[in-house]
Amino acid sequence: MLTLDKIEVPTEKPLFNEPKATEAAVLFIGTVGERANLVRILAMMYLVDRRLIAEFGYGLTDDSYLALEGLVAVPSDLLQHAFRPFSSLWHRHIETSRHQRFRMTHEFERDALSYKEREVVNAVSGAYATLSNKRFIEAFGREAPEVQEIGSGPFTLERVLIAVGEDPAVAAETYVEWESLRHIRAGRTKNEHAA
Repeated sequence: MLTLDKIEVPTEKPLFNEPKATEAAVLFIGTVGERANLVRILAMMYLVDRRLIAEFGYGLTDDSYLALEGLVAVPSDLLQHAFRPFSSLWHRHIETSRHQRFRMTHEFERDALSYKEREVVNAVSGAYATLSNKRFIEAFGREAPEVQEIGSGPFTLERVLIAVGEDPAVAAETYVEWESLRHIRAGRTKNEHAA
């Protein structure tokens, strides 16, 4: 089983879409069960991002990614955020134990995801939620072979775009634009909270 023993927790606000990520995680936990494994839920989140990127050119989480031992990938800011001890939308609804399990703490009002996004979340959940760990990793490898090529470490939307068939020049341009928008959105959110 994959574990995440040492995670550096940044002090600044993460650059992921917390409302959409929280709603998707709540849907996954509803399918997997309240003691859902952290790596499985976040790997399913990566698959949702990947499918949305392939179909629409954008992901659900607005995150960058981390490959874990070439077996699965997870949204990296979201992974770090799951362990942050502060009040946020995520932490008001989802508890992460030190045993790397997720549990819902409060009912979540579902309105952040579009119909298409919810459809993709449900499709990934239906395909992956109940698989054994071994079958989960095998199925993940078939759907996202780029993770095996990366091995371990961080990667970005640019790599995902190329993996789903985008021209490398267009992928690089899209990544620069996307990264700029993430930072603008995170800065605006920080400023709104400070006011």
